[in-house]
Amino acid sequence: MFLDDLQAQKELYRKISAKKRLSKKEQDELDKLRRLYGIGDDGTVPTQEALAELLGVTRHTIIRWKKDGMPIEPGGGYDPVRVLEWNADLFDRQDDGEGVNEKVKWDVAYRKFRAKLAELQYDREAGKLIDLGMVKDLLINRAVEIKKSLQSRGRRLSPRLANKTSEEIAAMLDEDTEEILRVYSRPNDLVKEGNDG
Repeated sequence: MFLDDLQAQKELYRKISAKKRLSKKEQDELDKLRRLYGIGDDGTVPTQEALAELLGVTRHTIIRWKKDGMPIEPGGGYDPVRVLEWNADLFDRQDDGEGVNEKVKWDVAYRKFRAKLAELQYDREAGKLIDLGMVKDLLINRAVEIKKSLQSRGRRLSPRLANKTSEEIAAMLDEDTEEILRVYSRPNDLVKEGNDG
């Protein structure tokens, strides 16, 4: 990211942050960085999205900065160096050198969270997701139904099993087991809704 490479050149970064005049060599270094990141010859990028990407923030942050008075070039573009000069404290590294300040870190985390939330919302609306509570209720209800069916099996089958041979009893038990499995493996409306999307 442009900002990271700029901050890596500590003296150049410090001078820009302090709004000090750059030497010819420092100006050449800055121009080299600008070319590397596709920043125009005039030192600007045309869109808020491009500026946000260069500085490692969200477009929402750029919009907020714009409302707060962030500099905009006469042609409508954005000069990332002038933006840095305007709000240098936002990009200062922490004293321990572990990375960008907390505001930028949380801004990036928030952007990722919003993207994941939008993805989940889309999947839910597309029918790819089923509510966890509904699935738990379905499984509990099916387990209770199977338990009751198995517990009533003796009362239900004992009159039919009297005076039968062991082969007939085995066949009747197998038939009853198949019926239990057929009844409780039936599709559920919840599963149908999830597969319709």
